[in-house]
Amino acid sequence: MKLLECRPTLHEFSDVNAFAKEFQVGAGDLVLTNRFILDAETVFPGAQALYQEDFGQGEPTDAMLRALLKQAGPHKRVVGIGGGTVMDLAKLMSLKVSAEDDLPALFQGKIAAEKACPCVLAPTTCGTGSEMTNVAVVLFEQMGMKLGLASEALYASDAALIPALMRTLPYGAFAFSSIDALIHAVESYLSPRATEITRMFSRKAIQMVLRGYKNMQPGNLPGSAVLADFLRASTYAGIAFGNAGCGAVHAMSYPIGGKYHVAHGEANYLLFPAVLRFYDALPEKRPLEEFKRIVAGTLECDADEALAEMEVLLGRVWRRRTLSEAGMTESDFREFPEEVYRRQQRLLKGAMKTLSREDLEKIYDMAR
Repeated sequence: MKLLECRPTLHEFSDVNAFAKEFQVGAGDLVLTNRFILDAETVFPGAQALYQEDFGQGEPTDAMLRALLKQAGPHKRVVGIGGGTVMDLAKLMSLKVSAEDDLPALFQGKIAAEKACPCVLAPTTCGTGSEMTNVAVVLFEQMGMKLGLASEALYASDAALIPALMRTLPYGAFAFSSIDALIHAVESYLSPRATEITRMFSRKAIQMVLRGYKNMQPGNLPGSAVLADFLRASTYAGIAFGNAGCGAVHAMSYPIGGKYHVAHGEANYLLFPAVLRFYDALPEKRPLEEFKRIVAGTLECDADEALAEMEVLLGRVWRRRTLSEAGMTESDFREFPEEVYRRQQRLLKGAMKTLSREDLEKIYDMAR
């Protein structure tokens, strides 16, 4: 039985200049980032710099990926410095793929993903954990749905943590990305594919995120030391869910993000408490009881109060909307469970129990 796989070599640097020197970023490299993060031409002279916002806003889309592939020149390595959008696009641009290829076929497994060059990733948000996984997600706009590609070819060669780059984060991006990291940690802890070693990473990430929330002033980024802990917690959660997978929260959030363009972290947050409450009502819930004890020890409350106390704490970080406030209509409450059941079995396999269409309908209704 495989207990743990951790593919990218993990590094940490005091600043981006130290990273540039260590990795000798320059001629032959393609750097994908955002202008509000850094001036790539100045920091990495000789490298080709592309800025994600020049090719589209928000989360990765097929149009954004095609436009980037058209603009990219010959390169020996891809360097992605940014949030989840930048990292997923950078991983995809390290494949043998062109703007003219059938991208839906690639994501649907009809075309094998092949590595073209090494990829180095430096996350600047504390949520996706994408730097440690072999997964990339893209919204196919004409299809109106998000598809995920999981392949060995998507693993980065190296991941670099640079906490100083986190200071550019707007508070909302921090809130949703860190909540997403917590959800990664929780779903991977509850996954049937979890092992004691993956749960060690999940447990540590859960504790670090919740302690960070306790020790920060809502509405303001935490101090540098705590912010660095959030970044490390995101990476630990990435290691955990890269091995054990995510589950119902992620599966059920996909159509919300696809139809209403709700940011990934918030879409997950909309469903997170409802999924946990559903699990808590099950007769057999051993992994959840263990998780509740972790939360209780961190928040200093009784295990029976752990889910409610965590929900209150998250509400202080950012008020959670209902699904109706996010735009879901009556027809969505009927159609989304069917869509998720048909299209998201890859993620539903990571749920704490096997979920039926009726179970999905109930969870959506609980978050209404």
